[in-house]
Formats: sequence, structure tokens, C-alpha cells
Amino acid sequence: MRDAVVAALAYSDVFDWPLSPAEILALLPIPATPSEVAEGIASAVAAGLITPVDGVFVLFGRTELAEGRRRREEVSVGLWPLAIRYGRFIAALPCVSMVAVSGSLAVNAAESDADIDFFVVTDNGRLWTTRAMIVGVVRAAAHGRGSATLCPNYLVTSSNLAFPERDLFTARELVQLVPLYGGAVLDELLAHNRWFREVLPNHPGPRPRLAGAPSALGRWMAPLVRWRGFDGVERWEMERKIAALTALVGDPSEDEARFDSEACKGHLDGHRTRVVDAYVERLRRLGVVL
Repeated sequence: MRDAVVAALAYSDVFDWPLSPAEILALLPIPATPSEVAEGIASAVAAGLITPVDGVFVLFGRTELAEGRRRREEVSVGLWPLAIRYGRFIAALPCVSMVAVSGSLAVNAAESDADIDFFVVTDNGRLWTTRAMIVGVVRAAAHGRGSATLCPNYLVTSSNLAFPERDLFTARELVQLVPLYGGAVLDELLAHNRWFREVLPNHPGPRPRLAGAPSALGRWMAPLVRWRGFDGVERWEMERKIAALTALVGDPSEDEARFDSEACKGHLDGHRTRVVDAYVERLRRLGVVL
């Protein structure tokens, strides 16, 4: 239990993020009760592996992270109204069935220069057309009142909800989603990825922050966009953007990116690999074995 507590903190330490006791329980890699976690925390503190600071816990020697957490939480409070506002704009587009905030803002850990990341589910056969419309929202957000940098970096179709990677990185990304629109699709997403409970057995799953029904304009336009005559537009846009994105990142199979008819996953620069490597190195340094 002590090693499991330290492991949960070690992963979050990669992102310079302390954890509360409740968060440690939710992110623990083994089943546990709150009292068992409390005992594990006490054991880790006694062993000099972790340190309590203002109601949260950090790895030993990382006490400055508590103040950083407070600052990032304040930044996140200011970003949430923008995320909800533009999330509703995206949800109002034709062929969008779910919009969720992902990334640092999803856990209230945004820095002052952070993007607002979105995970979006679209209708089958309209992912790239929908992406093109979302780009319009992104550009409007960059120049509008209360400007923000939006990053819809992961789009999937409704028939492609099962994540191919089944590991800690993906499980954490999944449970940290904050859905703004599309509760029924969220249920489907979780049904296709029940495996996350094998990795994070105590986590309750994503916590929706539903923003209410978006404008009906998208519903009125949806029949037109779904019309078979739009198939050629979808194909043209897909081929055009896949070529451009592939030229930008090289071979997507060698990175974490994916560009095809069912997904546009713009996770570049080996982020997942760097996170996992840093986590494993912390476990090695701390002598933690799971």
C-alpha cells in the first residue's frame, strides 16, 4: 500500500502536481479503502518518501509544488468560463455528439499560457468536415472577447470509442476528461473502455460538467451535412489535411499521432513516451515496486 501511494504521487509529480488524500485514493493502482490509503500515506511519510504540505502530499523535497498548485487552480478558475463558452459553440456544430475538456485544465492545473484542450466525438464519416468547422471556432476564440487558445487535439468518430492503448497514461487521460456535452456518448465511451478500472480500480470515472443544451443551429444543419453529397467534401478535406499533418509530423505510426477516417489525434513530440519514461525513472529512484 505504501508503494502504491508513492506510485500515484510519482505519476502526478511528472506534471508538478500534488495530490490530496481523496485524489491519491482515486489514482491508486490497487483496490483500497480510505482507511487503508490513510495507513499507506502515514507509512510513506514515516519512511521519508512523501511530505504533507497544506492538505496535499508531494514527493519528499518537492514542497514548492503546493504553492504552484494553488496558483494553477486560480488560473483554471479564470479559464473555465471560456472553456464552457467555446465548448458550447463546438457542441452546436453539425455532427458533434460529445465535447469534453481534456489536458491540464481538466484537473484545474492550467498554467497561465495553457491551451484549452478538447476531446470531441463526431458522427461517422464526417470527422474531417467537422474538424474544419471547429477550426473556425478556434480562430474566432483567438480574436474574440476573452480570447483563448483552443486546441481540439483529439477527435474520434462514434464508431471508434475504444482506445487502442490500455495503460496508465491512457487511463488517466480518460478519467480526467470533463464532458461538457453529450452524456449519452460519455456512457458509450466508458462502456468501450471498462478496462480503465483494472488500472485505476478506485476511480469513479469522468466527472461531467454539462454546460446545457447548445444552439439548435447545428441540429437544423445536420441533415444537410450528413447528405451523401457531402461525402466528396469529407473525402477531399480528409486527404488534404492528412497530407498536411503527415508532412508536419512525419510518419504518425512513429509518434502518438493518428490521422485517418476515424480519428484525428494530434498528440505530437512523443509526449506520452516522455511522461511514461519520467514516471518509471521516479519509481526506480524511489525503490518502488508494483
